[in-house]
Parts: sequence; structure tokens; C-alpha cells
Amino acid sequence: MLTVSILFIRREIGSSPCFLENDEGDHYLILDQMECNLDWGRPQTINHFFQESSGEICVINDFRIELRKEQLNRLVQPFLSNPMVDCTSLYGLKDIFSCLCVKREIFQKVGRVDVGYGLGIYDDVDWHHRLINNGSSIHYLEHELPSPLPPILSVPLQDLEKIIIQNREHYRRKWGQFPIELEIDRNEVAT
Repeated sequence: MLTVSILFIRREIGSSPCFLENDEGDHYLILDQMECNLDWGRPQTINHFFQESSGEICVINDFRIELRKEQLNRLVQPFLSNPMVDCTSLYGLKDIFSCLCVKREIFQKVGRVDVGYGLGIYDDVDWHHRLINNGSSIHYLEHELPSPLPPILSVPLQDLEKIIIQNREHYRRKWGQFPIELEIDRNEVAT
């Protein structure tokens, strides 16, 4: 039986109930669940989770996506049926940390999320790049995020633009290329 740890990243702790329970017939055991806010930034929050949790399989879920039991089952099922699966994600490259399930051993091989990205943005693209360079793969279960999706950071537009520019440059310094450009939907940015 696989053991699972779940990280729920929230803007405010207790903002919505989020913990899941094992059901009879589950082929996995939820060992621990952690709820964190973004005070440290997303990279540091994810790194802390991997340090403190104990499951063989770790799920990262941010506040923009409600993780329900059916989704958790879909994320875990490929690990049960194919031992070669390294990661599963409900969404694609543009926002991989929205709902990601990864083997602990793969996270340890790929390494911690780069805290040079501060609060977040492009930290997920960087980690995905490192995952692929490590020879690991992600099994995508869906390819589009629900819309409209609130921004990961609750900062004024001018601050968000600065963070995006700084993090894009951080990524380019590391990799010398840039796979995607994030577009800011000015109607979705918190002011």
C-alpha cells in the first residue's frame, strides 16, 4: 500500500476546509496533511513540506484548485498500476505546482525548489526543467487549468510585474532559454 502526504497551500490558513480522509477500499494511506500559507513563498513552502512529511508519494495542491477525493484518486492511480511513473499532474507545464503528485525519491533526486524565485512564479517551470533533465517524466491527466484562475500571488499589479521580470531573468541566467512567457491578465490581479 502506498503512503501519501498532501500539502495544501492556502492564502490564509483555515480559509476553507481542505483535509481528506481515507475511504474503505483506497489502495493508499494518507499519512499526513499539511496546510501552509504563502508567507515564506511557494518554493520555501514546498521544500519545508518535503522535509517534514513522510509519505512515499507527495501531493502539492494550491488554493486555486480544490483537491477532491476523485482527483486524488486520479493522481495516485498511475503509481499503483505502473511503478515507472515518477509524477502525475492534473495540469500542464504552465502551472505544474497547482496539483502535482510526485514520488519522494524523485523529488530528492531532482532537488529542492529554487528559493531564488522568492514568492514564486517560474519556480515550477524551473523545477519541471530539472525534472526532465533528471530523466524523470510527468504523466499529465488533464492539460488545461480551470478558468478563470486566480493569481498565485496576492500583490499589486506593479509588484507582480517586477516579480515576473526578476524571476524570468533568474530563469534565463540558469538555463539560457525560456520555454514560456506568462501573460498577466490585468482583470485577475489582486490590487
